[in-house]
Amino acid sequence: RCTCVMSVGHSPKTGKPLKKPKLVSEPTCLVCSGTGKVLRNEQERWCQVRPFTGSPQQLLAYIYEQGYRVTEHRKTHRPNTGKVQIEQLAREYDDPLFKDVVEYRTIDKMKETYCAGWRPAGDGRLRAEMNYATGTGQLAARNPNVFAIPKRKELAFDFQRCIEAPPGHVLREYDFSAFHAMTGAFISRDTKYMEIAKRDPHSWLTSIMVGKPVPFSLLAQDEVEYVRQIKAIKKEFGAVRDGKAKPAILGYYLDMKAKTLFEGNRAYNSEDGQRIGFESIEDAQKIIDLLDRELPVSAEYRKSIKLVAASKKMIVSQYGFVRW
Repeated sequence: RCTCVMSVGHSPKTGKPLKKPKLVSEPTCLVCSGTGKVLRNEQERWCQVRPFTGSPQQLLAYIYEQGYRVTEHRKTHRPNTGKVQIEQLAREYDDPLFKDVVEYRTIDKMKETYCAGWRPAGDGRLRAEMNYATGTGQLAARNPNVFAIPKRKELAFDFQRCIEAPPGHVLREYDFSAFHAMTGAFISRDTKYMEIAKRDPHSWLTSIMVGKPVPFSLLAQDEVEYVRQIKAIKKEFGAVRDGKAKPAILGYYLDMKAKTLFEGNRAYNSEDGQRIGFESIEDAQKIIDLLDRELPVSAEYRKSIKLVAASKKMIVSQYGFVRW
């Protein structure tokens, strides 16, 4: 029998005990399709009973069957089969199925969201609805979201080649360096962090984490030397910078908790043998505590703004934008 089969000792209608308990199977079971029977052949079990399309339900059934770790959604605490979680499982267990699922979802996303959603009008032009509907007041777009153009991997490059400027025109893209870090420093009025954020804050944090701190006082004495040392840290400790310092910095002003920071950046072995990411929740908490010590003004702002949000049930920015 399938593992979904259960013994029912009470009537679902009256609630009274049954003289003879019945065996009932889960009608939506992905293994037996509600029959309660399991086919002997493993290939038939996973392929012929129902084609594998990489749906969340099928992935969960496979994960449970193989005895793999089940990741949870940070808010609902329900099993999570999102892209980040599946990529983590692919690194942990080296199971080719997870890599295939990520690739399939990437292609499907490109097909449905971009190829179909970015279809130009009759005149060959694409038009989007621009707005300031975000809680932070950032300029946003929809139908389609032209600010979310795929930028990495071969499929993304192929898609970008489909975008052309009219004759006699040129398309340009601008990206502010450390924009979100600078915004956080500005809102919290942390002048120290504002100066750090202008010059690769991720490598600055990395230097402290690896025991080779680049002193902030050096910036006022010799900016060229400060930048040189920051670049040297990035070159020597790139794995620590990208795997731990960068996600910690990005999540700090969003009040990301240690558990979320750990779950989203769980440690794994890279192809060149380096250990990348956080080993535990405690490991992630140490980095958050380190940022609190190094940036006391920002740390105090993080506490005070949460008190405001708790009392008013909303936060209003200095520009009048509301986050409930």
